[in-house]
Amino acid sequence: MNVSAGRLADEGTQSNITILASDDPYGVFVFSPSQHTVTENNMTVNLTIKRMSGSQGVVRVNYSSTGGNASPNEDYVPLMGAVVFNDGQTSATVSLMVLDDDKPEAAESIMVNLTNVQLVGGHPVFPGRFCFLFGSFLDGSYDKSEETP
Repeated sequence: MNVSAGRLADEGTQSNITILASDDPYGVFVFSPSQHTVTENNMTVNLTIKRMSGSQGVVRVNYSSTGGNASPNEDYVPLMGAVVFNDGQTSATVSLMVLDDDKPEAAESIMVNLTNVQLVGGHPVFPGRFCFLFGSFLDGSYDKSEETP
């Protein structure tokens, strides 16, 4: 009797293994600080976006203002745009314009969201990760210590 020692199949003789990233080489993006308190005095509030846990590559971060109970174009100028972080860059600033009106009102709020992060020339790095910034428009003075230069 002649018994075969076995053979390789025509298909399935190669295994493709993908090792997922366990770190964040392109960064994790957040607002810092994540909350500001300002007055309604026709002023610009600088919002700093920090890139943490990695700074490789050129990355685009989209942002937009939504929600809250402040009225767009009455209490603030709506924001929508993107900032590009160059390789090694760890912070960027966007500005929100707070508008003054003559209405007596209670404190109001607005959210500014980081809506998408994309490797420039590549696929999304962190699609759907959101960061929130709540700003309150109050009577009183603007505390510049809350603003990151």
